[in-house]
Amino acid sequence: MKPIHINYSLTKKEFVKAYKLHQKVHKTFLKSKLPFYLAIITGVVLRFVIGKSIIFYLIPFSIFLLAVSIVSYFYLKKFFTTNLECFENVTMIFHDENILVKTPKLESNLKWDFFKKVINDQGFILLYQNKYQITIIPKRAFSNEEELSQFIELAKSKING
Repeated sequence: MKPIHINYSLTKKEFVKAYKLHQKVHKTFLKSKLPFYLAIITGVVLRFVIGKSIIFYLIPFSIFLLAVSIVSYFYLKKFFTTNLECFENVTMIFHDENILVKTPKLESNLKWDFFKKVINDQGFILLYQNKYQITIIPKRAFSNEEELSQFIELAKSKING
């Protein structure tokens, strides 16, 4: 098979969107909402046991939940900005045996088994190194649908999981 060459720079908006997709895939967003769900359950139980209103317990946890969402959004934007060289001028060449990755500060030759999982969704392909580390590839980096389809087929055949 002929190697597949892509070049791209990831935008801040794309990075945030891809990370939200990652959260959806691993349900980390729901886990971060656990305190909120516990507050609702506690409020309902206390309403019937003590007679206190559920609102008394929901307001602080709603504020907490909102604060966590806002902080995580700004953290992602700051992470992107401070690690910009990881997302700009990325060149990837996909061979049958390996993947060559080049950025202005990095050149790496990776074997396919370095990745454990591939997700194809919402304008991105996510290659998982482990549960928390991902390589984000925007679909727009491929020159046409045929090249994208070839890559997806290659990635799925090489990556188990």
